[in-house]
Parts: sequence; C-alpha cells; structure tokens
Amino acid sequence: MRQNMSAQKNDARIQLEIQSNLPSESAILDNTNYKTTFKDKQSALDELQNLNTQLQNLGHLDSTYKLTTKNDTLYIATFLLDKSYPYITLKIKKNKDLESYITQTGYRIKNDSITIETAFAKAYLKKLSSIASNNGNPFATFQIANITKTTQHNLEGTLKYSFENRRTIDKIEIEGYTNVPKSFLKHSVKLKEGEIFNREKLNKQSKELSSLPFVNQTKTPQVLFNPDSTTVYLYLERKNVNKFDGFLGFANEEDNSFSLNGYLDLLLTNNFNYGETFILNYKADGGDQSQLHLKTKLPYLFKSPLGIEASLNLFRKDSTFSTTQQSLDLVYQLNQKNHLTLGYESEQSENLNDNTITQLLNLEDFTSKRLTTSFTHQNLSTDLFFPTKRRLYFRAAFGNREITENLDKQISLTAILENEFTLSDKHSIFAKNTTQYLISNNFLTNELYRFGGILTLRGFEENSLLANLYNTLNTEYRYKLNEGIYINSILDLGYLENRIEKTKQTLYSFGLGTGIQTKAGILKLNIANGLFDNQEFRFSDTKLHVILEVSF
Repeated sequence: MRQNMSAQKNDARIQLEIQSNLPSESAILDNTNYKTTFKDKQSALDELQNLNTQLQNLGHLDSTYKLTTKNDTLYIATFLLDKSYPYITLKIKKNKDLESYITQTGYRIKNDSITIETAFAKAYLKKLSSIASNNGNPFATFQIANITKTTQHNLEGTLKYSFENRRTIDKIEIEGYTNVPKSFLKHSVKLKEGEIFNREKLNKQSKELSSLPFVNQTKTPQVLFNPDSTTVYLYLERKNVNKFDGFLGFANEEDNSFSLNGYLDLLLTNNFNYGETFILNYKADGGDQSQLHLKTKLPYLFKSPLGIEASLNLFRKDSTFSTTQQSLDLVYQLNQKNHLTLGYESEQSENLNDNTITQLLNLEDFTSKRLTTSFTHQNLSTDLFFPTKRRLYFRAAFGNREITENLDKQISLTAILENEFTLSDKHSIFAKNTTQYLISNNFLTNELYRFGGILTLRGFEENSLLANLYNTLNTEYRYKLNEGIYINSILDLGYLENRIEKTKQTLYSFGLGTGIQTKAGILKLNIANGLFDNQEFRFSDTKLHVILEVSF
C-alpha cells in the first residue's frame, strides 16, 4: 500500500496557474505563450521567469508576480504588469554601414536616433543581423544597452553593434564534377568570386544550381570563414541528360492496308563540358513527305552572357516541292529560366513540278529573308515523365519573300504556352496552346505552316494540315498509378485558316495514352482519333503512336 502511494506521488506533475487581478492585464497574459504542466517545481519557476522576461520585452518593464501554493502540485502566480512602455528610442552612432542597414529595415534616422515599438525590439535586432549577414557581415551582433525610462512612459537606449570588415567570396572550390561549365556558374547561377557574401543569396543560388539539367548537387554548399578569406565549397556530380526518342505510327489506308510512319529525336547536352546542346529531329510519314531538323546552341561565348543558336531545316513533299530553312540567332541569357534572341533566317523553296501542276497547287520557287526576335521562359521539373513544368515561347519574324523579281513583305508570329497544373502527387492537368500566324498579301502552298501529328494535333497525320493561321490546344488529364507508370486522357482542339483554299476549319481529337518506365527507357503509347468539324467518327481514322525515350 505504501509502495503504491509513493509511486503516485512520484508520478504527480506540477500545475501552474497564471492570473491577474485586472481584466486588461489578464488579456495580455492570455496572448503570451507559456506552459502549465511541469515535472518538478524548478521547471515551473524557470517558466515563470521566462514569462516575466516576455512581458518585459513587450514593454512591461516593472512586471512582477507573487507565487502562492494551494497544495504540493498546484502553484498560482498572480502578475502585476503596472505601466507599459510601448516605444523605445534608440540612439545611433555614426557609421555608414549601420546607417545603411537601418535604412533597409524601413526606418529613417532622425536626430541620430530611431523610435520603434518595444515589443518589436528583439525582432528588430534579428532583422538587423540578417541584413548585415546578407551584406557581407555574417558575424555582426546588435544589442540595446543603457536602457532608461522617460517621463512619457517610453524608453531610451543605445544601439550597440559589432561587425568586422565586409566579407566577399574569395574562392569557389568544386568537389566532384570539377569540369562543370564555369560560365553557367557565373551567368546562369550568378555565383562568382569577388561578390559580397550573402547567405540568403547563396541558398537561392544553390537551388538554381540544382536546376541545371546536367548537374546534381550531392550536398548543399558549405562556407569556410578564415580570418582573411571566405571560401565557398560546391559538391557536384555530372548528370548525363542525352536523350533519344522515336515512335512508330500505324494508320489504316482507304485500301484497307496500313501505313508506317516514324519520328526520331536526338538531344545531346554538355558532352564537351561546355553546356552546349545539339538536336537532330527526323520525321517521315512512310509515304510522300520527310523532314530533317538540325539545331545547335553554344551558350556563353568567350565567357560572356551571349551565345549563339544555329538551325537547319529540310522538308520535302514527294515530287512536289522542297524547302530549306536556315537561321542564326544571338542569344542573351537573362537568367537560367529566361532568354532573348535576335537573329536572321532565310528560306528557299523549289518547285519540283511542271507548270500545269504548279498552277493547280499554287506552287512557286521563292526565297525569303527575315529578321527574328524571340523570348523563352522555361521552368524545368525533376519529374521523370514530365520534365517541363512551364514553358512560354514568343517569336516574331519580319522580312520579304521574293518570287522572281516580286517582293512581298511578310510577318510570321509564333506563340507557345504550356503548363502542368499539379492537383496532387498523383493527379495533374496539362495544357498547351500553340498559335502561328503568317501575315502576307498573298500566299503560296509551299510556304504555309504544316502541322498535325503527335507533337501538335494528335489523331491526324504528321504535317497533313496546311494553314496561314492555326491554333491548337492540347490537353491531358494525367494520373500516376505509381512512380513507374501513368495514364492520361487526350483531348485536342484546333482551328485553321487557309487563304489559298479559302477555308476555315475546326478540328478535334480525343483518345487515351500511357507511359511506362522500362529498363530500356520510357515507353509511351497514345491512341487518338482526329475529326474535322461536322465529320462523323470513323474508327479506321484512329492513329496509334508508340514512343520510346531513352536517356544515356
């Protein structure tokens, strides 16, 4: 029996009750944070002292309390807050850096002092420390000394400080992938030697570094502070992001046979440790047309923020015509996600038919020369299946098209907006809108935009649609069954205008798709059916596309 009573006594916990005889003071106490249950008496007394310090920091400098006990486990503390001192005036000594830090907090120094709320004083000192750290003084300290009371029930004090000479990043050491393109660190990540050390900025730069497509960070950057130098250590490893993907397409023909078409896309990135990109894209519909697209991007030439892009595009329509497009752009990288271009493009098209067919199809030999400008914003994701989270692309081209000796002014406009809306870890919605508009006094068949197919309007043959103006909206509802497989709906809408044929058409396509991570790569299957406005559904028009994307 005695053992049970002893155990209950040892298990008893101290209860603390906080109160005040004045309702206004009780409201202030209710807005503070304090504990009410403790394992022993000393813990309760320590909490009372912490609470009294809180009240003094709020301006109740004369706060006191009286402690009484009802029994061995219940303590009652009655507080008397007395008068509060809501404001404190801080005297500021002349110092250029200190004055700059205070200005950054939003306060102005008048008569060598500033006045702040007493309750805000502790947070204000922390804010000054953060600003000083972000301006090259990570070891700066601030405190309020010589606090006195004024007759207006406010406080006065002196703002004391201590900080050393401003620190800069004297050296950047790279562990692991030492051949990382240094220009990307300087211009894309904005991390370079000689800049003022800023811990907050370094954390942001670490995130930017992680989003470089060809770099992995094995751990966050570390900083070594020596008495006379500051060194930042980066821990990186090279990531292979070369990609190869292609598909086979099957479609029923009118004679009940099927046609085979293909697509090849090769992306090579940073193979020479320069951050360069090379793209090879080939399309063939298995019948009457083929297309080859080559593009290369060389960023940060001569360690400057400028780079170049060059592309070559070859298109052939059976024995009807062939077209060659060439472009050269000067690229200015605003930051890792945004860049501007200014360039020049030329296009030559050759009519391969005789004059009779030429007149029927409205084909002509022509050349065009245009000045171009573009803006691109791209936000990448770490998602295995959907690496692009958001992309905006705007491009305008201004120039002339020449047929024999006739010149026509032309403007070509392109806008692409795509975004993935994440609903949860498993559910998301994807939308992509593409618009192209050719402005000209007259048009040729061999200069119209060609679209349709898995990358533009699913359910239609590759490049089977011609227009001087078109708009497509690709949408998907995506559901991840697990980390290695997803399914998606397909609903595409399109609109085109063809001034040559004097037609305006609305187009639809719908279907289903799936993606599977395999040992060989990512396998994507899409089945879709495309319809023109007022056209009846025919299952024979259904297109099946198989894509295999391999990273190496």
